[in-house]
Amino acid sequence: QENIKILTSSQVESRLVGAVFRIFSTEVLGYDVSLVPQPEPAAEVTRETEFRQLASCSNALCDDYNSSPDADTAPTAMLTLDMWLPPSYYVDTWGLVDAGQLGPAVRFGWFMPSRASKMLPSVDHWKLFENYEVASNFRPTQEQINFIDPFLRTPDNGF
Repeated sequence: QENIKILTSSQVESRLVGAVFRIFSTEVLGYDVSLVPQPEPAAEVTRETEFRQLASCSNALCDDYNSSPDADTAPTAMLTLDMWLPPSYYVDTWGLVDAGQLGPAVRFGWFMPSRASKMLPSVDHWKLFENYEVASNFRPTQEQINFIDPFLRTPDNGF
């Protein structure tokens, strides 16, 4: 029986999703699953790096002439559960299959307090943040910064 390898990053969310999936897959479905942590820090991981670890080839062409180091070996990992891809991004050039979303899609956008829509003039467009007076209305207080700061730091006191 082959061991299914799940690629995870050093981020807490990635490790948590991977651990829950591993427990479910092992205890409920009976698969042999292990987690493969990214060798690089999360800040340095790119899509290309993740694709290279999931694919049997080393470049996006997957031409099997100069991109496949050893066709008989399995990739570093076989599955990732937390890769963020835009809807139009194609993974097939790497010889990978996009098996679809595991949950709701991530939504990028400007999210601001509802009080912003009631301000006059309205500040519901990003260009208004070029104005210092408007932007200063959204500056967190020192108390809020003191609350947020510990959540931004990594265990080695970096950001």
